[in-house]
Amino acid sequence: MSRLFKFEIKRMKYKKIHIILPLIIISIGLVGIITGNAFNENLTSKVKMLNIFQAYTQFSFIFLGFVYIYLFTEDSVKGTDKYISQLGYSLAVQILFKSLILYAYTLIITTAFIIGYAISIHFTDLDYLILIVCSIAAALLFTITFACLMSIIFKKALDATAFQLVFFIIFDVLNIFTFGLTNPCDANSLATVTVRYISGIPIVHKSLESIKLDFEIFKWVYTITPSIVYSIIIIIIILVILCGKRVGGIYVTKHKD
Repeated sequence: MSRLFKFEIKRMKYKKIHIILPLIIISIGLVGIITGNAFNENLTSKVKMLNIFQAYTQFSFIFLGFVYIYLFTEDSVKGTDKYISQLGYSLAVQILFKSLILYAYTLIITTAFIIGYAISIHFTDLDYLILIVCSIAAALLFTITFACLMSIIFKKALDATAFQLVFFIIFDVLNIFTFGLTNPCDANSLATVTVRYISGIPIVHKSLESIKLDFEIFKWVYTITPSIVYSIIIIIIILVILCGKRVGGIYVTKHKD
């Protein structure tokens, strides 16, 4: 397994992913900071952190999702997955390693930026900081698993990217009427509304306004659970597709070790 790990790391360095991902992540964070301060310079520290949270949960799905799709589909298009499978690593294992590396790297850079910004504005609410970091971590997990699923189904980067964007828009609209549960990476999601509430911003949401929820007590459930549940469902779907089926022109095989 260490051989595959080293192989994936070398490939990402060759493609400059170790530079591209941080640039995208930092850019998303800066967008959250700049747009938030542009409308109101007298923001509380919580609202400033909220702006960062909203930027990462929404824009990461689109921009990081595109990068993930490109990396997942490239192997199939260029036949790299076939070569690696001949070394004894199944397609499922290849996808797992790539996903773990991308997720870990993205999460480390994102967390570092958030903590760095929190320190720069002298933010001291540790519970709130941990909450938004964990919620973003869950949203990133959903993003990468969804991108992986789109790549497996559509195989070509352009098709997968187009359908991911279409699904994002559809789920975004449905969020308004389904209590923010259809898209966890959206301004109208239950997670975002919860973080807004504990940041001192009144709830403005068509369906969530009609029910009584204790956002303070169940904030961890509301901000993390939807992304985790959807990620698990997507992983199960991916495994069902991969197990015993021809995907991307190769059959899934067991590792020889």
